[in-house]
Amino acid sequence: MSMLKEELGKVKKNRLLMITLIVVMLIPSIYSTIFLKSMWDTYERMDSFPVAVVNHDKPAEKEGKQVNIGEELTKTLETSDDMDFNIMSAEEASEGLDAGKYYMAITIPEDFSSDSLTVMDKNPKPMNLTYETSAGHNFTASKFSEIAAGRIKAQVQEKVTHTYAQTVLSQFKKAGVGLQQAGDGADTLSDGLGQLKDGSGKLDEGATKLNNGLGEFSTGLGTYTNGVGTAAAGSQKLADGGSQLQSGIAQYTGGVDQAATKAPDLLAGLNKYTGGVNQIAAGAPGLVSGINEYTNGVDKAAAGAPGLVSGINDYTNGVKKAAAGAPGLASGISDYTNGVNQLAANSPKLVSGIDQYTAGVSEAKAGSKQVADGLTQLNESLHSDDVTKLTAGMDEYKKQVAQLKSMSEGSTPEQQQILASMEGLATQIQTLGGLLQSPDLSAKDRATLMDSVTESKKNLETLQAALKTQAEKAGQLGGLADGYDQLYAGMTGYVQKTQDASAKLAPGASAVNAGLGQLTDKNDELNSGAKQVAGGLNQLQANSGKLNEGGQTLAGGLNQLQANSGKLNAGGQTLAGGLNQLQANSGKLNAGSQTLAGGLNQLQANSGALTGGTQQLVGGLQTLQSKNGQLQDGANQAVGGINQLNSGLNQLNANSGRLQSAVGQLSDGSGQLADGAGQLSVGLVKANDGSDELGSKLHEGADKVKQVRDDKKNLDMFASPIKETHSDRTEVKNNGTGMAPYMISIYVFVGMITLMATMNLTEPSAYPKTGLAWWLSKYTIPFVLVFVGAIITTLVSVALIGLTPVNPVAFLVTLIVMAIMDMSIVFFFTASLGKIGTFISLILLVLQLSGSGGTYPIQLSSGFFQWLHTYLPMTYAVDALRGSLSTGLSVVHPVTVMFLIFVAFSLMSWAYFAIQKSKRYRFEGTDSTEK
Repeated sequence: MSMLKEELGKVKKNRLLMITLIVVMLIPSIYSTIFLKSMWDTYERMDSFPVAVVNHDKPAEKEGKQVNIGEELTKTLETSDDMDFNIMSAEEASEGLDAGKYYMAITIPEDFSSDSLTVMDKNPKPMNLTYETSAGHNFTASKFSEIAAGRIKAQVQEKVTHTYAQTVLSQFKKAGVGLQQAGDGADTLSDGLGQLKDGSGKLDEGATKLNNGLGEFSTGLGTYTNGVGTAAAGSQKLADGGSQLQSGIAQYTGGVDQAATKAPDLLAGLNKYTGGVNQIAAGAPGLVSGINEYTNGVDKAAAGAPGLVSGINDYTNGVKKAAAGAPGLASGISDYTNGVNQLAANSPKLVSGIDQYTAGVSEAKAGSKQVADGLTQLNESLHSDDVTKLTAGMDEYKKQVAQLKSMSEGSTPEQQQILASMEGLATQIQTLGGLLQSPDLSAKDRATLMDSVTESKKNLETLQAALKTQAEKAGQLGGLADGYDQLYAGMTGYVQKTQDASAKLAPGASAVNAGLGQLTDKNDELNSGAKQVAGGLNQLQANSGKLNEGGQTLAGGLNQLQANSGKLNAGGQTLAGGLNQLQANSGKLNAGSQTLAGGLNQLQANSGALTGGTQQLVGGLQTLQSKNGQLQDGANQAVGGINQLNSGLNQLNANSGRLQSAVGQLSDGSGQLADGAGQLSVGLVKANDGSDELGSKLHEGADKVKQVRDDKKNLDMFASPIKETHSDRTEVKNNGTGMAPYMISIYVFVGMITLMATMNLTEPSAYPKTGLAWWLSKYTIPFVLVFVGAIITTLVSVALIGLTPVNPVAFLVTLIVMAIMDMSIVFFFTASLGKIGTFISLILLVLQLSGSGGTYPIQLSSGFFQWLHTYLPMTYAVDALRGSLSTGLSVVHPVTVMFLIFVAFSLMSWAYFAIQKSKRYRFEGTDSTEK
């Protein structure tokens, strides 16, 4: 007991655990109240079960009475409380069924009433009443719908049977009247038979006369058959002609139809034609005027043709000259490109020389001060007359050099080089002369100038030797040599005097120094210009190839022009000849245009008559087309009559033999007729006696038929001959009561699983002295909770839900035993296996849901669940609850089985705790888990 007190104390201390256990204890009551209340009395609320009704039926009529079963059925359903019937269109019913708004859609077809009237026909038609359900939205609802459809079918069957019985019984009534009339007719027949007996004698006499007349008829029949054969042959020819006539009329009418169909196109085309004629006629004056201008142009062209030919000749001659000069052009271009290439090749040297030049200018500027000093001294010693003589000699020398250069075309390279040297020397000497006359040269500049004069003297000596060598090659240089000698002599004397008077040139040296400064300032521009010259030469060199190619292309094009110049001359001659022919025929063209203009005017004048005639033609074709049908019908009737005539004559001809044979047979029969007339008299006597008896019996049958009843009670008996009586030996008040045994069993088991999941079933709150004490400490609390929960569930089911057990004590005992049984099962699995045990309990719950037979009879389940049914604890729980709630049968057997299961699982759980005690607590007061 101490361990139980410890467990209770542990629960009391943990309020959350205590509240949880109380809530879990109430799970079966809560579930039962919520679920059973939701489905408590569903069958009493079937008037809220929505059903769509679509009526396509059309009224039918029979014997003057209108039948409209579809309308009557819809009115009955609309006022019925069995279900919520809604009359609507087919589209609304389909949409509502798809959306789950309606669980069934009943459709009454349009021939529903008319088919009901075929019950007495040879081939009666069944009345089709279709209904559609949507089991996917609610399977149970689809089953309700099937039951409702069956009830509606029974109502319709009763209505149709009522109508059928009414029809049959009314026919019986009519048959009674007919039997009465038949009896009266039989009496009349008896009287007639007496009269017939009297007439049989006359029949015998007439048969004899008939036999004699047939002989004469046979003779005339032969003549008739011959005439029929002849008529048949003629009718065949007539039929052949009729077929040909019909074929020709068909072709004629087809042609008329085609012509009439194309007539609007003809009229439209004619309108376009006349419109075109008017347009052409309107343009005719312009055509004539244009042709006149054209002929004048031809005359002018012919007049200019000789000039064109002459120009072409001049053009071809020029082409020939150009082609002849093309090789020279190509050669010149080649020489030009070669020179450009040489210039480009030497352009780096030019740039390099200018660089050296600018460097020398800079050095010359630096030494110009010294030259100025020397030139000052030189200037003092110079005489103005010597300078004048030197200047005059230099001018004469420069003129002769220029004259020589103008006459040096075709000279040798050596001569060209000499001329270039002479020209440079002349320029240098002229510059020196100007400097010598300057009064501002310094002494240093004059000294430098003297060095330059000395160098010029050496150049003159070299040049003199070269001139003497070339004098033999060119006599024109003699004057130049003489002038050079004078210049040399003057220069020699001048140098001698300059050496004495160099001091006098100092003022000129200052001027040289200033000039060198200016040259230095321009060195950068000179370098830039040299580089630009070098770049331009490179561009010329790069494009020289294109210039060569263009020259060659030009030469090739000139050759082609020269080659085709003959064709151009020939074409010019041909053109001139064609222009002459055009000029010769221009008169005919003018005359033709005048004629054309006159014809167009006539066409325009007659277009109105053409249009009117065409319209009359179209109207006539339309009239013919409208009469085609009459013509075709008449031809068909004529051909049909001819064919009928031919067919009739052929049949007459074919049957003439049979007619003759029949006449023979008739003759033979007439004899037999006479014999039979006597026999007829005897038979008529017997017939007269039989007719009397027939009349008597018909009157008797009519009296019996009148006794048939067709009032409402008899008709109702025909329509519904069976009355069913249902009695329930174990009444179940509503759906909730019927589902309670199964639902309560499930909720109790679910509550046990939840309860065991919230409790610690293995860890002891104190040292377990024995396995029994340990087991009782863990087992007692859930046992008490389950016991109390079963009592609460009983009270809630009766007081709140509304269950009325037929045996309340048995109901309470069943709930208590079922609860402790479920608790012992789940306790054993959870305590021994932990979470795996909880999982096993869930599997057991699923198997019990399927095999306990709580919803459908177990016989409807598969063989496996029928076998498993006997071994499931919930099977006995459901049986015991049904016995205590509704059937009133004894619950001793199922309660005993549940109690034995409770005892078995309780002992197994006690054994488990005893085993765990021996394993975990082998030493007194010591927990083995601490070692």
